[in-house]
Amino acid sequence: MERTLLLAKQRRPLAAWGYYAFPYCFNMNGGANARSENCSPEVQRENNRIMWLFDGSDIIFPSVYLREKLSSSEREQLIRGRVREAVRVAHRTKPKRKVLTYLRYVYTDTIQYLTE
Repeated sequence: MERTLLLAKQRRPLAAWGYYAFPYCFNMNGGANARSENCSPEVQRENNRIMWLFDGSDIIFPSVYLREKLSSSEREQLIRGRVREAVRVAHRTKPKRKVLTYLRYVYTDTIQYLTE
């Protein structure tokens, strides 16, 4: 992954490079135990271990794709948690990276357009 970033930067030096969906979070992602706004400490430790990836990136690209089955407040929690983790990671990079979220205009579980 690191070599891919280096090669991409050599080939397209004016572009901003990074990997989709990093850092991971896995919040709001499953049963009652996984319905937390915050990324788990284990996932945060893993993101800390791959700081080389974020240091090699130009921008941090977390995914905030939404599922229709989540309530409105759960969707907000998913976004807040993932953006918070991305900002936490970005603040550890030198120089600090910007954060740009990936968002689709449809729910990933039903392919219906996002509502309010």
